[in-house]
Amino acid sequence: KVLILDEPTTGVDTNSAQLIKEAILSAKQKWNTTIFISSHDHNWLNHICDKKVALFQGNLVESGSVNLLFAPWEKDEEGNLAKYFLDGQRLVIKNSADKKRDSVVMIDSDDITICRKDCELMFNESTMIGTISSIQQQHCIEHLLVEFSIGGVNFNCRVSREMMQEQRFLPSDRVYVNVNTSSVSWL
Repeated sequence: KVLILDEPTTGVDTNSAQLIKEAILSAKQKWNTTIFISSHDHNWLNHICDKKVALFQGNLVESGSVNLLFAPWEKDEEGNLAKYFLDGQRLVIKNSADKKRDSVVMIDSDDITICRKDCELMFNESTMIGTISSIQQQHCIEHLLVEFSIGGVNFNCRVSREMMQEQRFLPSDRVYVNVNTSSVSWL
């Protein structure tokens, strides 16, 4: 009735990982199995899970769609922490001078805004550019979950169906990204 899996696709080749994923879905469908999965494969989890929870150092930090942004952080000219991505972009968290460089920040998916076309009104000094990797239906029919990456770091945000139709987001699209840094949580 219950299947508990700890990183079931880690350390296997792509074909084997796909076979494992199919077997897990088959068990869920055939026997109505409840499945608990511990995994870092966020894309896969977003596709198959009814509910996600995030754990950090053994504690439940959030349920739902959150983004955890890990160290290293660097101090900017004003002493705030800045995350530098591999592609040269950076995200500065204002009022973070009292935080440590090895801190972890949690960003709710609702605090991230993306735009593909007619984005001039959203541009500011913190606007970054990302690439959409996937788009998934949420349990709430009014929203979709859009996954994208910035400099190799994966993020997700919720987008209304209306915004989806207006912007016509597709995987591999380049999008402008703004993060509401005033509402992040530090772990």
